[in-house]
Amino acid sequence: MVATNVPAHVDGLDRTVRMTATKSTEAHSVNSDPADNITDNIIHTLEKLTEKPLDFDISNEEILEGLPSCPQDDHRVLPNGKTYFAHTDISTYRGAQEECRKQLGIVAVPRDEEEHQNLVFLKNCVSRDSEFWLGIMRTAGVWQDGRGTELGSFTSWAPGEPNDGHNCALIIKGVGRDRRDNWADTQCNLQHRYICEVENDPKDWARKGPTRYKVFLERKTYSAAQRTCEASDAQNRGRLAVIKTEAVYNFLLTLIRRADPKGDYWFGMSKPRKWMWSDGTPLSDCSFRKWAPGEPNNEAGKQKCAHLWTGGDHQWDDNRCDWETYFVCQIGPGEDCDKELVPSRKFDSCIRTCIIKFWPVVPKAVPRGWVARGLTEAEVHDPSGLTLR
Repeated sequence: MVATNVPAHVDGLDRTVRMTATKSTEAHSVNSDPADNITDNIIHTLEKLTEKPLDFDISNEEILEGLPSCPQDDHRVLPNGKTYFAHTDISTYRGAQEECRKQLGIVAVPRDEEEHQNLVFLKNCVSRDSEFWLGIMRTAGVWQDGRGTELGSFTSWAPGEPNDGHNCALIIKGVGRDRRDNWADTQCNLQHRYICEVENDPKDWARKGPTRYKVFLERKTYSAAQRTCEASDAQNRGRLAVIKTEAVYNFLLTLIRRADPKGDYWFGMSKPRKWMWSDGTPLSDCSFRKWAPGEPNNEAGKQKCAHLWTGGDHQWDDNRCDWETYFVCQIGPGEDCDKELVPSRKFDSCIRTCIIKFWPVVPKAVPRGWVARGLTEAEVHDPSGLTLR
């Protein structure tokens, strides 16, 4: 690509050009040629940098060759360590901010041109034909982000914007070179897509998706460990780590074995009356289990807390809650458990009752691990011996 009148002093020109373009056809309108859109974007960006019209001799092959591809997991890490996470659902401005706070972040708002181009790149990867919330809101005449910080000197308002007196803002979809991917004010109760921004992770915390985890090599009781986790976050959103999926379990195994492979570790599950995760979810709601063989055994009737037991290859074990050991904390939502039903005597009883009483409306789908079979006439009249195999 050759530009005939680009000043040599424009810093980071090649990087800016590459951030502006994308190879993925998903980032472009289905009715337009991707190379044409890329060309427009590059020219538009360079004209903003140089503040003058530019004459280009550009081939489509030069533009498309070697350009960055859209991320498969809808997130982008910036050179300064900030991370953008794109959401595909729509929400009001306040709803979007609430979802981003669950990820320990805010709705994204760029602070310089480089951040803006990264944000636009990710936005167009998700949907070029949608408008996205910009993470600012006007309060008492001042534009502020989701943390209450004033907008600052960098802006990218489209010509004539903000012009409607509204208190929220969005990133405009592709409607013309002078407005596309720039900002405009809008009503806060409309629904748009959004991208969350998350700052650098604190020291010693490891991130999996929107959740951070940390291993504490301090020996504490279960309740003392829980208090430490809560105090790890200024808004008391911390808790002992919840392990509802095998993916999280394997992730934490890597962390604890790196920290001290011979240690035991509290995680967030206890049994006041039945086993509960530290976020209030009953263990029975989730299908994932990782109990060591023969566990839980509630030895002497006093083992009401769960830990990762080195004697069982860091599978789950129940223990006395006043025992002191290492622990793992999390800040953030964690992963939702698999809602697949788990075979149990209680479940078996429920299914037998449903089959007998509501046979015409029982769905055909059978939970994994069970085998469907027909009922004999004797079983219909006398369900006491009915079992599911």
